[in-house]
Amino acid sequence: MPLNLRKAHVYEKVGKRQELQLVSENHIVRIRCAEGGPLFVQNGEIYSEGGQIESPIPAWFWTEYAKVSPEMRKQVGLALPGESVQKTDEAQAIAPALPTKTKECPECSQDVKVKSFGLHVARHRKAEAKGGILSSPRP
Repeated sequence: MPLNLRKAHVYEKVGKRQELQLVSENHIVRIRCAEGGPLFVQNGEIYSEGGQIESPIPAWFWTEYAKVSPEMRKQVGLALPGESVQKTDEAQAIAPALPTKTKECPECSQDVKVKSFGLHVARHRKAEAKGGILSSPRP
């Protein structure tokens, strides 16, 4: 597979609010040294700046690549010589969508989204001021 710099992060729109959720990642590491041009690591392969697989690998590369964190080396799928690293499965790397956070209204015991909790309570106050009760509270 060739070097792919365009789809490092793929997002999808979620819900009516046009919120974006990260659905996949294609991790890339860029290594540069004064001794040679930049090299990229992606999917366990080492690529030159033009996107071609680099062969032979320059000696300076491993010295510079050793400075990359073990977690990132695992994500790009390339281990140091003598180290075993398996590429992280994307299904495990991407967290599922977080559940909506809710808070219980002390007046009507209804679970209300945290984002709209203040508005919900304000509706109770407005209904009380008019002398009525909020019969059908909105979440």
